[in-house]
Amino acid sequence: MFIRLIVGWLGLLLFMLPLLSACQGQGGSNVRSYSRDGALGITGVNPNVPLNTGYRYYAADMAMLEASVKEHYPNMVVDLIRTNGVDINIHLIAPTGMSEEEMRSVEAEANQYMAAQSPTYNTKVTVIGSK
Repeated sequence: MFIRLIVGWLGLLLFMLPLLSACQGQGGSNVRSYSRDGALGITGVNPNVPLNTGYRYYAADMAMLEASVKEHYPNMVVDLIRTNGVDINIHLIAPTGMSEEEMRSVEAEANQYMAAQSPTYNTKVTVIGSK
């Protein structure tokens, strides 16, 4: 009696299994790939990828950016470094006597320099006149 019950359930399972598995492919495929694959095909969602913004701590990144600005522009004073996710705003105070044209030139150069120094962030450098 017990064996007959087990054989009956196995038969029902073997009968239903193809029916249930046949319904799996009916909805079509909605597969998406990540737009930016990292080194060796590792996707950008991995927090340990060096080009991901979560790879380092913000405090260490801000210290590196400030040191980099002070080294490259020793006559400028770093007034502000503010982060908002991947956006970083840097305000530099120009030395006394620097013309508006020179400030805009240094600002454009600083934006290019900081973009090269920190490719994981969107940096915007603003040079303001001395207070």
